[in-house]
Amino acid sequence: MPRRITPEFKRECAELVITLGYSHKDAAAAMNVGLSSIQRWVTQYQQELSGITPKATALTPDQLRIQELEKQLKQLQSDNELLKKASAFFAIEMNKKQIVAVKLKKIGYPVTQICRCLTLSASSYYHRLQPKAINTEIVRLKAVMHQIHNEMDATYGKRRMLSELKDMGFTVGLEKVRRWMKKLNLVAKRPKLHRYPSGGLASVIAPNKLNRQFNPEQLNTYWSGDITYIRTQQGWLYLAIIMDLCSRRVISWAFSDKPNSELTTRALRLAVQKRRACRNVVFHSDQGCQYTSAVYQSSLKEFGVESSMSRAGNCLDNAVTERFFRSLKSERVNYRRYETRSQAIADIIDYIEPFYNQKRKHQKLGNISPVQYEMNLLKSA
Repeated sequence: MPRRITPEFKRECAELVITLGYSHKDAAAAMNVGLSSIQRWVTQYQQELSGITPKATALTPDQLRIQELEKQLKQLQSDNELLKKASAFFAIEMNKKQIVAVKLKKIGYPVTQICRCLTLSASSYYHRLQPKAINTEIVRLKAVMHQIHNEMDATYGKRRMLSELKDMGFTVGLEKVRRWMKKLNLVAKRPKLHRYPSGGLASVIAPNKLNRQFNPEQLNTYWSGDITYIRTQQGWLYLAIIMDLCSRRVISWAFSDKPNSELTTRALRLAVQKRRACRNVVFHSDQGCQYTSAVYQSSLKEFGVESSMSRAGNCLDNAVTERFFRSLKSERVNYRRYETRSQAIADIIDYIEPFYNQKRKHQKLGNISPVQYEMNLLKSA
């Protein structure tokens, strides 16, 4: 086993030459070491006595102390640099020391230094490196949220998403749904800003019998209708609808390439055919010429339907129907490019009947669809 040569032994060898007057050869023989070693230690010892700190381990007590202090200073400088870099991670990771430690290790700092500077135990650091158990409930929640988002054509915000998840048995809150929708980038479609026209001179054909009573308790009490337009590559397509305000169900619709009274009359006839028991129903519309025409007013009287009209320029008097058109365009039409009118008609019918009437939840109805709301009313009657 090789002999371990300590700084004290080296100093004794050097002192034989410097203090006691031994020659290098005699000192080497007396201490049983090589001549070159004696020469090297003597030179180092003389330099240290003159105040020069050696690169190798010092031989004199003063130089040993200096080397120790320099080592401590270097360690403190390294620690300070580590903490500077760690502070950036703290700002990002909200003081999660384990995450910071892992990142510092990747930079190249040793684990012992990281744990000492962050006052973190080594076991906590290594625990962080262990793979975490997969939360199957969260995995299922994310998959279902993606499914709902796709099935509802990206029309559900956090509240409708929450209602759908609760119906499926998930125990979640609004904030958790909001957070996961943000993480999963499930963004609901939003309408563009709409500016209502200012009111003009009133030309009332029928009084406003609805008077913004948008929530009747019984079906076939108030109907409302309106016309909107859809752009296609063949030209404009016009859509007229009639909605039962009690259930928010779109009960009839008609399409045309002209926004005339024939369009609105077809929608009315279809509504009467579907509802049948429509005597004394109040139908509310705006004061458009399609509704004030003699042809349309005659049809209302023929079916025993009373006429009600908004004040001129007051779109809020027919807000529910306006809101339906807003949803139709913001959730479907604005994201389509229709080559033909037929293509647009098929897509809009797909939105109205299987989606809006049967699937889409409405807050005003207690987060159920119009069809389900009507079924509940009939069961309780």
